[in-house]
Amino acid sequence: MLLRNQNNLAPIALFVYNRPDHTRRTVEALLKNDLSAQSVLYAFSDAPANDSARAGVAAVRDYLKTVSGFAQVHVIEREKNLGLIGAITGGVTEVVNRHGRVIVVEDDIVTSPHFLRYMNDALDLYENEPRVMHVSAFMFPVKGDWDETFFYNTTSCWGWATWQRAWDNYNPDAAALLAEIESRGALNRFDIDGACRSFSDQLRQNAAGSMKTWAIKWYASVFLQGGLSLHPKYSLVRNIGFDGSGVNSTVTNHYDQESSSRPVAVESIELKEDPLVRAAMWAFYRQSRPSQLRLLFNNFKQIGARAVSFLEPWSISIRIASLYRKYSYFTMIPAAIFRENLSLAWRQRRIAGAVVECGVWRGGMIAALAELLGEKRAYYLFDSFEGLPPAQEEDGKAALDYQQDKLASNYFDNCRADISFAEKAMSLSGAKEVKIVKGWFSETLPAFRSDQAIAILRLDGDWYASTMDCLNGLYHHVAPGGLIIIDDYYTWGGCRRAVDEFLASKNPRDEVKRSRRGVAYIVKN
Repeated sequence: MLLRNQNNLAPIALFVYNRPDHTRRTVEALLKNDLSAQSVLYAFSDAPANDSARAGVAAVRDYLKTVSGFAQVHVIEREKNLGLIGAITGGVTEVVNRHGRVIVVEDDIVTSPHFLRYMNDALDLYENEPRVMHVSAFMFPVKGDWDETFFYNTTSCWGWATWQRAWDNYNPDAAALLAEIESRGALNRFDIDGACRSFSDQLRQNAAGSMKTWAIKWYASVFLQGGLSLHPKYSLVRNIGFDGSGVNSTVTNHYDQESSSRPVAVESIELKEDPLVRAAMWAFYRQSRPSQLRLLFNNFKQIGARAVSFLEPWSISIRIASLYRKYSYFTMIPAAIFRENLSLAWRQRRIAGAVVECGVWRGGMIAALAELLGEKRAYYLFDSFEGLPPAQEEDGKAALDYQQDKLASNYFDNCRADISFAEKAMSLSGAKEVKIVKGWFSETLPAFRSDQAIAILRLDGDWYASTMDCLNGLYHHVAPGGLIIIDDYYTWGGCRRAVDEFLASKNPRDEVKRSRRGVAYIVKN
């Protein structure tokens, strides 16, 4: 039989070890919550693992005996050292099986005064939603225009909550979890689309016995269930354990931020991960890894202005490489081809005018162009955002076969992407004049008007009809000396045929050239 207190508030499971000052700060912060006096506190004190921890453990236990201000305080003093995994997973299991829900805090988590309210509101709202498995009070230091709460599908152990129905899926077998993720071909998604390989590395190390942690196994367990993790827009906790004092902590300020002083409203939202938050987190993880080439160039800059001038081509290459890393989540273009597009655009940077892309998918290519070429241009993005139209006989057998093979690695849901991805990518670029036009090229391009000529036109229409629509609608807007990049010229027969026919009939002086990395382009006469 589940136990609930009279206010139906979730109990708090606090896990402590040998840090009395951290424990005191954590408890004092909890007591500043307006629901603390109505909440039951379970304080789990693990036994010392060695002689050096005895004094600290004893000091923590002495302090816990003085704690009051909660509805009830239960101190559980372990007689044998259980270690981090055993202490936390055992305590969570004990409390959640008794009460059906639990709020979990470790001894280095300083909470906002609104922490308990947010946690209990979320636990109440999603109690009967089986897909929602985890509630996090922490959010990384990223900014974006998203709701007060959202689903971002990794779990955080810095102040969290769950239900018995969800915790029953916790699997402590790291090897089994890793094998299942690999068998589903989901390792890249588990690692935030490749941006955070440390996630799968942690599973491997746990499987090998070189690491002993529980949180990555909980994330993997939720991931394999297709579970959702609720997060707040503003973090309601601060981790004070990055001072080297914890069992598995290091000294860093990478995640440091103050907890929010404002409450977070918990309201019902759509049960799916927010793609913009995931994109922001992808960028956060990617940008947290410094480029060695960038570090090298920064060191060279100390030599002086003449050295910097000599190294300018290196600096552009480094910048272009960094743009691919920044926007690779928003593009399906291979890295070398992506960089070659940027290099071609950089050579034509002195041509004034707008930048137009037809066929943008998630917007990564034109966003990188915008960041490279600057905010003084207008940027136009044309796409159906409904995927490619059906290929026709004139596009060739390969194109017809492509649309039939929906399991192919390059299918990308028939190149379908929600418009919000392109909006996010362009917001990251810093471009100020952006127009995203949704619809089929045959319907939208005839209405194109711009105060600027087109300096760079990038065509990614794939098929014959789409490419011809782009050429008929926009080619005459391209400035002399302007650059036209044709993404699919060497890929799809229909695209190549459309370009060749158009040039032969209307612009015979212009010719398609091939860059050293195989990108087709035209410099307009």
